[in-house]
Amino acid sequence: MRQEPRGPTQRDLAIHADVLARLAADEGGSSDKLQSRLERIERLWRPVQAAYTIRDVIEPRRGVAPNAEHVALVAGFRAHACREVRQRVVNALRHARTHSDIVLPVLRGALRDGDLLVQSAGARAAYEMRLGVELTAELLKAIDAPTWTIRVYAAAALASTPHLERAAETFFASSPARGQGSGAERASEIWSSLCVAFPPESEGDRPRCRIASNVLSAKAR
Repeated sequence: MRQEPRGPTQRDLAIHADVLARLAADEGGSSDKLQSRLERIERLWRPVQAAYTIRDVIEPRRGVAPNAEHVALVAGFRAHACREVRQRVVNALRHARTHSDIVLPVLRGALRDGDLLVQSAGARAAYEMRLGVELTAELLKAIDAPTWTIRVYAAAALASTPHLERAAETFFASSPARGQGSGAERASEIWSSLCVAFPPESEGDRPRCRIASNVLSAKAR
């Protein structure tokens, strides 16, 4: 019988409260400190995966569940002048699934942001939070972006909307080309993980992604 992951530890909750207090008091603070605190919040909100180290075994556990006040506090930094701060706001908020009413305006702004790093974070959050319908207008513009990560995440987010055909065309045209190094490997991992957003082909039983993955494997040979 599968056992549900346990909740966050008392240490997680204590750190969470401390970082939030520092964020609340951080008016006009340095962007470096803000980035660090927002990264900490993102790590605390996301689930912890099982891991094994030399000294310890890390058991899986749920992340800290933010309330509306916590989410609004983080969202308050969405218009910061530093792009890295704006990106980290979006990265944290994608774990606040139960507060989409607060998160939606932030993601809408991120997808319209003039910085591609922030747009990419917005497209990923839209996909992971399944907000394709709510953000359709912004995502339709994003699938024409010059940056590959924006296009594929936006296309995957649109797969659950009436714009599936256009999304699939963009997504499969963006399969990673053969390349060297960890960057190419990471691109392939991202693209393959997003394949699940697309349904089977209308003709035949094989999913589109299986066909596309065969093409990707052929490129790597």
